[in-house]
Amino acid sequence: MQSPAIIAYNLDMTRPHVSNRLSVFTEHGLVEKIENGRYQMSDLGYAYLEGELDATDLELNED
Repeated sequence: MQSPAIIAYNLDMTRPHVSNRLSVFTEHGLVEKIENGRYQMSDLGYAYLEGELDATDLELNED
């Protein structure tokens, strides 16, 4: 579980950029927003990183 600020610091990116990307990743089910503005990788996100999925397998999550 990480906040956008911590992720931005670790990746040497701006917090607004990380927040925007996290929104996109959340819409596609790759990360999940949990309490207090923190995010964690979803099972789908891990599957994508492990090469079990490609971008065409991802659908927009409209929850």
